[in-house]
Amino acid sequence: MRRYRTHAFTIIEVTAAAAILAVLLAAFVPVTLLVQNHRRESVVHRRALQAADNLLEHVLALPWGEIHSDVAGETVRAEEVLAGVPGAGWKIIVADESSNFPAKRVTVQVSYGAGVRSDTVQLTAWVYQDARNLEES
Repeated sequence: MRRYRTHAFTIIEVTAAAAILAVLLAAFVPVTLLVQNHRRESVVHRRALQAADNLLEHVLALPWGEIHSDVAGETVRAEEVLAGVPGAGWKIIVADESSNFPAKRVTVQVSYGAGVRSDTVQLTAWVYQDARNLEES
């Protein structure tokens, strides 16, 4: 009589495979959480950068005489621009850089986050007085 052997796994093989799978899973979960956290921080940073860019464009679109450091509270709707940035704060600095010709340096700073994970985005642009406006002043 012929004996047929069934091809099955022993309990030792199944236990070893489960242990290997558990080790791989234990290594994969923290990496996945780290990647998700980094992605979330990247999205917030990108939103803060876009908000700073929007604020800078608002200021640069103003007439020459209205561009000053207090412009933020008067004409720029910063709360609307910063709506998607958690814990956002902003600051607009206008410096007179006139040496040979009238120019202003406009710096927009957007700080975001809270506690340990806070950061700041800063954009700077120069605006020059138009030649037509020079004749008027």
